[in-house]
Amino acid sequence: DRGVRFRFKGASISEALVVDCGFALQLARAAATLRSLGVDEFEHVGTYNYRCIGGGSPPGCRLSAHARGRALDFSAFTAGSTTWSVARDFVTRRHRDTTPTCATPRVNEADRSLKEMACAFHERGAFRIVLTPNHDEAHRDHFHVDFDDPPADAVRARMEGVDPPAGGATES
Repeated sequence: DRGVRFRFKGASISEALVVDCGFALQLARAAATLRSLGVDEFEHVGTYNYRCIGGGSPPGCRLSAHARGRALDFSAFTAGSTTWSVARDFVTRRHRDTTPTCATPRVNEADRSLKEMACAFHERGAFRIVLTPNHDEAHRDHFHVDFDDPPADAVRARMEGVDPPAGGATES
């Protein structure tokens, strides 16, 4: 765990995550990034979930990275006695503002901390995709992160970075 606990929201203790082996390595890299930012606990709301991107039922759809165990949705971080909640503390852009999340102003300490984490995840190579509340309504209360193998299609090639433009259906 590299000094960072991964805990399911509402649980009192950390439990094993159900993820792909390669994604487990990415989580170790993410834990190192979190630790460097002073974070000691990571609260998540889901990992493996056999589902489609944008709805529908498997197998007749484009599978989510969650369906391959290569994604995680997290809702909060704790550093010492301070907890930052994505739903409560992340300040979203104003309507129609297209400023990239990593370039948006930081409104307060909690907002700064959450945005720095999101940007550090991608900049340090911990995750290929980081979706924040600025991405869309489905992500208002959590960050979606994944390191799924990029398919050869052009839509997925555009889906990289922090809040990449939606070239089709998006993860949640």
